[in-house]
Amino acid sequence: MKQIILSLILSLSMTMSCFASDTKLDTFWKTVLTGEEIPTLSTDAGTPLEIYKYGKYGVLLGTGFGSMNFKKSDGQYIITFNDSEKLKNSIKTHNEAIGMIREQVKGVNADLDGIKSLFVKLTNTEYLYDYNKYGWDSGWLVLKENTGICNGYARVFSEMLDELGIENYYIEGRLKNNGLHAWNAFVLDGKTYTVDATHASTYKGTDKIWNYFKEDGSMTLGDGRKILNKY
Repeated sequence: MKQIILSLILSLSMTMSCFASDTKLDTFWKTVLTGEEIPTLSTDAGTPLEIYKYGKYGVLLGTGFGSMNFKKSDGQYIITFNDSEKLKNSIKTHNEAIGMIREQVKGVNADLDGIKSLFVKLTNTEYLYDYNKYGWDSGWLVLKENTGICNGYARVFSEMLDELGIENYYIEGRLKNNGLHAWNAFVLDGKTYTVDATHASTYKGTDKIWNYFKEDGSMTLGDGRKILNKY
């Protein structure tokens, strides 16, 4: 048996992929969020890094849950979280964020005008983050303290679209300057739109925000960025 310890800071250099086992990973993380006993996960669900990243970027909106321990046994990962208090707070802040998002989308139509109204609201957030204070960029921070960076923006927008029943993707990639970044894409009436609320927020209150909300099947805004993963 081999023990694999994942630290909070992980290498993000992965090739572009959509996880084939999304359903297994989604079920696993949603069970974690109930606060019930941590289930085992079959090893074909992904590597430990993929499992960790799916939770951070594909499901969770709360503060950081700390490191995870993976033990392989008979085709299963037996998974434990190494800091129960961090996990408990992560679940608490995730649920708070879900409640705030549901309030924001209440009464919003699941059409292009409705989605644009949510985008405008999100771009009014301050692009600001203090790692020493918060330790983890999250959707909860964007909603609760009106501050954040790309992961928080993209997770909130993705969850807003989930609440509206819109097919959407959280995208992890690299900008033209090779910097890591996160943004969104969604599909509506057979058309794909790409959205970068983070960059748009630097132009809040101006028409320039619409340079970061476009019908764009490439999901890259045509500005040289590259996709690494889609969740």
